[in-house]
Amino acid sequence: MPLPLKPSDVASRLREYSLDTYLGIGSITKGVALAAATYAGFAIFGSGNIWPRLAFWLASLVAITISYMTWGRGVLLTTARSNLLDSVFPLLMGLAEFSLFAILSPDKVPPNLDQYWFLVFSAHAVLAVALVSNRIFNTLTNEDFEKPLQPLAEKYLQWLQSDRLAAGVIALLSLAMWVSITLILPIWPDRTDLIQTVMALVLAIGGIVPMVGADAQRREMDEFVSHILSEH
Repeated sequence: MPLPLKPSDVASRLREYSLDTYLGIGSITKGVALAAATYAGFAIFGSGNIWPRLAFWLASLVAITISYMTWGRGVLLTTARSNLLDSVFPLLMGLAEFSLFAILSPDKVPPNLDQYWFLVFSAHAVLAVALVSNRIFNTLTNEDFEKPLQPLAEKYLQWLQSDRLAAGVIALLSLAMWVSITLILPIWPDRTDLIQTVMALVLAIGGIVPMVGADAQRREMDEFVSHILSEH
């Protein structure tokens, strides 16, 4: 005979709902994005026309790694407070992450679709801004954290605000790159591939900074909580 469901069981599930949502959606979307990345990678090397698609591919891989690491850090302090947008924005980001790689496949239809890669990259960053803004809105440090954790919660909010600023800068930068390429393409068609390659590599290299930062913040959480536990 199955055990009856208790109020404490439902309360526990409700408390973990936001965490489970982000972990579940993140696992699915990253798996699909990595499958698209693998397919696109083989297609790029098999096409004989590697650049700038390989640079796009590398920057896309950096982008999904950033979201993976920031989500992994974020869920450690995700509270039970959530709304509909906590499901909508992660799912839309999954679509953008799949598109970052799908658009690079040389056998795609219509041809030359990869000239819109910077626009897709910008859309991915815009969704990141929206997602982080929603988490900031849903995080009330005084109500959702016990007093010993409130200093860490304040730092968490600062990290989220830094994430939002960085994503906003990336969105504007990649949008400006797309506009530049659109203007350059008819004027210097022979230089377009080189210019796109350099721009994409700039985005890829710049993405190393938030990845390192997210890892350092996770370790700072570990040290903070370990210090609290050692005092009790």
